[in-house]
Amino acid sequence: MKGNEIKNLLKAKDIVSVLRSGRRPLIAAYRVAHEGISTGPVSGVGRAAKRWNSSRVNELAERLGGAPIYIGHQYGAGPRRAVGYVLSAKALESHNGAEAVAVVAVEDPRAARDVEEGKLNVASIEADLVLEPEGNQWQVAGVEAITGLALASSQRHSPGFSRAALLACTHELDGEDDPEPEPARESPVERTAAQAMENLNLTDSERRFVMNRVAERLPGEAATPECINDEVGLAISALDEAKRLYRRPPAHVPVPFERHRGPVNYADPEHNDLIPRIRRP
Repeated sequence: MKGNEIKNLLKAKDIVSVLRSGRRPLIAAYRVAHEGISTGPVSGVGRAAKRWNSSRVNELAERLGGAPIYIGHQYGAGPRRAVGYVLSAKALESHNGAEAVAVVAVEDPRAARDVEEGKLNVASIEADLVLEPEGNQWQVAGVEAITGLALASSQRHSPGFSRAALLACTHELDGEDDPEPEPARESPVERTAAQAMENLNLTDSERRFVMNRVAERLPGEAATPECINDEVGLAISALDEAKRLYRRPPAHVPVPFERHRGPVNYADPEHNDLIPRIRRP
């Protein structure tokens, strides 16, 4: 796979979310699972053979999105710092059967450099699985959750799936040809309502109020101009009533007496109501 082919695995919303984040991560594609046998460790058991069918590989791909990315496995080491996240994942069919490909966003600069240089060229899944015994191995009966994706070097670590590997990486999502979100189309109701408000002295928030009310009461596309104009008039009347109520003088609300003025000492019970009363003199 070439770097420019990664975009074929992404939806437009995935690319837009990366561009809007402003972080400009390295985008990389990894084959993370495939139909057949994986030999990664099972908690409390150690390394064990697990059989994956195409349905479970597809289920894995569906649950991969958003999973954090770590450098290596660190079982029982406490919280870890993620270096990125899984942007998207897809199940593909190959001559070897179903395989899951994850597109990851690597935000940590050092990790991104190691991926580009091919030092982090394998990936291993960390997941909560439903396993059923099958002879001297296990059958994967379900994927409950993906807890992480660990990147490592094939020279030091063997991934659970034999063909799990880095496929490509790219910075091309930074280019000028990245897709822009399509502008929302204006419906006939919205267009007619906008024309009815054209000569009215309304603020932007007031226009949105009227437009939202008209859209709620006339959700269809076939409303006549007369009905739309009537609804605009009713919405403006409702707006005037709301503004009148807003201008009504507020009811009298007693203000509690302020016992202390000046600098606050949060260790002093007189200044801090969070100190239990049993400690107060």
